[in-house]
This record gives sequence, structure tokens and C-alpha cells, in this order.
Amino acid sequence: MSSILEVRSLSKSFGRGRRRSQALDDVSFTVEPGTITGLVGESGSGKTTIIRCIMGLESADSGEILFEGESLAKSGFNHRRRLAKDVQLVFQDPTASLNPRMRVEDIICEGMIVHELYGDAARRREEAGRLLEMVGLAERDLPRYPASFSGGQRQRIAIARALAVQPKLLVCDEPVSALDVSVQAQVLGLLVDMQRDLNLSLLFVAHNLAVVKQVCSVVHVLNRGRIVESGDAGTVLSQPADPYTQSLLEAVPVPDPEVAKERLAVRLAARAARRAAAEGTTA
Repeated sequence: MSSILEVRSLSKSFGRGRRRSQALDDVSFTVEPGTITGLVGESGSGKTTIIRCIMGLESADSGEILFEGESLAKSGFNHRRRLAKDVQLVFQDPTASLNPRMRVEDIICEGMIVHELYGDAARRREEAGRLLEMVGLAERDLPRYPASFSGGQRQRIAIARALAVQPKLLVCDEPVSALDVSVQAQVLGLLVDMQRDLNLSLLFVAHNLAVVKQVCSVVHVLNRGRIVESGDAGTVLSQPADPYTQSLLEAVPVPDPEVAKERLAVRLAARAARRAAAEGTTA
């Protein structure tokens, strides 16, 4: 089975001359169908630039992005229209991503109208109510405005809006970073359930490794515009090979002192191995 999303040797820079900044440098990774793939890195690592390239908001200097084997740069209105339906974005801040002047029903049904789904208004309203219940809210919430909901509830509405057009891929841009810790687990659980029940593919972009470890099966670590480590999430996040990945893990709070000791032992062993390898090369 081919990848649903493939990023090939993507490079992107901003500015000119001495002010030129390399945002992405030969980035390659894939998202397999029916999986949750993590893209991890600190602020400034290039995550947002990748998202903007995937969503067609930026043009890469070189490389290409394929969705179901077709280039996203392919011209043609019908092709771009299909991609707008099949690839949906869940934003970081649900408050900023929802129009405060629109009722929940209109927010969710807007994409259905654009893509001519579900026929008449009554059928669309029925589907909007079903989606709200799917994300843990209720049909009676349809006439309300975003301001009357909590941050976690707004993110649920944003997820329902993304699902309304029956996408194949969800690009989740730090979807829980703006939420309280107590709410994060609920939204993460919802995303995992949606992915499993609807057989969706997710590209989960985050800086928090603890969050990524909960939901992702594969992870790609991004540092200064380059992929420095990729692989099974459990392996990468428990036995990182790259020093940058190790530094990200060290920044994750560890309440259990025994776990902290175990991480320290792993870190020291890795450093000793690198030192021994370097000495062997020098010899």
C-alpha cells in the first residue's frame, strides 16, 4: 500500500543575501494510510513551514509533496478542490480558528456547502448534529456561538468541522498546546478514537514528546529544518539516537525519580558509546 502523504527532499528558504534563512533543508518523510505520524521539533524547527507547504500556503524552493501519489503542485481547479476536501487542518488555537460571529451549525456546515455534500439544509443540519455527538457535544449546541464554549469544547467543534467534509488526512498543528493539561488528554483520546473509527490518517505536529508518545505510532524529529531521527515512536522516544532528540526528552518533566534515574543511565550509556566510537575512529 502506497503512502497517503509523501514529502520528498523539501527545501524552503526565506529572505535574500545575508538575511537568507534556510527553513527546510532536504526534508523527506511519509504518512502511511490509517496511521498517526508525529512530526516533532522546537519552535523554529520548520514544522509550521512544512504545514504551510502541505496546505498550499507556501511554495517550496525544491522537492515535492505527493498526496495519494499525485503532486500537490499539480495545476487545475478540480484537483485543488479535491485536495481542499481530502486534506483538512486542525489548528493550534481553537479560539482563533472559529469565527465568533457564526453559530456552530454554520461553522460545521460551511465545508459541506462548499463541497456540495449531503444535499439540502435539513440533511446537513442532521449530519452536523451527528458530528457534534461524535466529538462529545450535543445536537442542542448547534445554535450556540463559540464564545459560550470552553477551550476544549471549541477544539472539539474544530475537529467536527474538519470531519464534516469526509477528509482522508488530518493535519493537526499542535492541537492541544493551547489547552489546559486536564483537557489535553480528553482531546487526544478523541483524536485517537476518530482515527480508529473512521480509518483516518493523521499528521500530528507537536513540540511536546510526552503528547506525541501517547498517540503516534511513527515519529520524525525535526531540528533546524532537517529530519535528524525517524522511526517507531516507542523506540525513538525511549532510546533516542540523536543528541537533539535526547535533549527534547530531557526537557519533558519526570515526576517519578526512578524514571529519572533510568533516563539518566540511558543517557550516560549513549554518551559513553559515542565517545568510544569516536575514539575508535581516531585510532
